[in-house]
Amino acid sequence: MRKSSIAVISCAFGFLLAGTTLALPSVSNALSIGHDKAAPASTAKSCAAPVITSVGSFSTAATQTVKIKGRCFGSQPAYSQQDSDFLRIADNTSPRNWAACHTVPDNFDSITCSVASWSPTEIIFTGFSGTFGQGSYTIKKGDSISVSVWNPTSGAIATTAG
Repeated sequence: MRKSSIAVISCAFGFLLAGTTLALPSVSNALSIGHDKAAPASTAKSCAAPVITSVGSFSTAATQTVKIKGRCFGSQPAYSQQDSDFLRIADNTSPRNWAACHTVPDNFDSITCSVASWSPTEIIFTGFSGTFGQGSYTIKKGDSISVSVWNPTSGAIATTAG
C-alpha cells in the first residue's frame, strides 16, 4: 500500500499518525481498525479555552510558591519580576483591590510577578515583586484572590472566583 493511501485513510478517520508506520493489507481492513485510542485531529481545537481546576493558597509573603493547575494554558517560558500578557492575580478585597502580573492598562499598580514554570497543565507562581508590600498592595489572611489565565494562542481566558 502506498503512503499516500495511509494518509488519506488517517484523515478520513480524523486522527493523526505522526511518526507511525502502518502496514494495512487492504482498505476494508483499515475500516475495521478501531480508532478510539488515537488522538483526535480536533484535540488542538478543544484546547483553545483554558480551564483552571485548582489554585494553591496564597500567603501574605512576597516570595511563595502557588501551583495553578488545569488544562489548555499553553506554554510560556519562566520569568522573573515582570508582567505577562497571559496571567493576572488580583486581590478583590476592599480596600486593597489590586491586580498584578498582567500587562494591560487596567493593571496600573506596578506589582510584577515571577513564574518558575508554565506548561499546558500547570503554572508555578513563585512570588510578587515591584510595589508588593507597599501601601495597600498586600495580601491579608482571608482576602479574596482571583487568578486569570489566558491561552496565548487563542486569547481565551479562564478566571477563578475571588
